Amino acid sequence: MHLFVYGTLTDEVFLHRVTKRPFGHFQIIEAKLPEYKRDSSIKISKCDHDSAVNGRLILNLDKNDLDLLDYYESCNTNNAESDQNNWYNRKIVSVITSDNKTFNAYVYIPNF
Repeated sequence: MHLFVYGTLTDEVFLHRVTKRPFGHFQIIEAKLPEYKRDSSIKISKCDHDSAVNGRLILNLDKNDLDLLDYYESCNTNNAESDQNNWYNRKIVSVITSDNKTFNAYVYIPNF
């Protein structure tokens, strides 16, 4: 599994603290999420024009990593793409890396 991050989780030290992985465990690539805009430091939203949110792509997370990140982001993993009680919903998007490769990845979309 892959995850696109654009806020607090772009800090590798913090990411490793949340996932309880040793520093350097993850492969992380600079990336952008097309057709989204940044509304604040913690909020992005879909938009219709040519814009993108810059962030990082974390490659090859396992289920335990994602469960820990879901907990941190207050995202109910049982219904991660549409639960109205979540602070963030997790959905699959296409992201473009700095070397122009496209990946399908999860992203946390604010639900507030």
